[in-house]
Amino acid sequence: NCYLADWHQWERKGLVEELVLQVYRQNIQDFKRELSRPEVRQAKQHIPFGVGVLAGLKGRPV
Repeated sequence: NCYLADWHQWERKGLVEELVLQVYRQNIQDFKRELSRPEVRQAKQHIPFGVGVLAGLKGRPV
């Protein structure tokens, strides 16, 4: 992927015991799209899963 962290392969190899996906997107459609990806749905079926969200930046609230 374009984020330089191949967590999906790590999860498939049993190297990841919990997934906290950082989903920093500018709009709700992109946010939802990231959470509906097949590899995310697969991981959620057998390891604990959480979502990291961006609550805003100075001068640029979300």
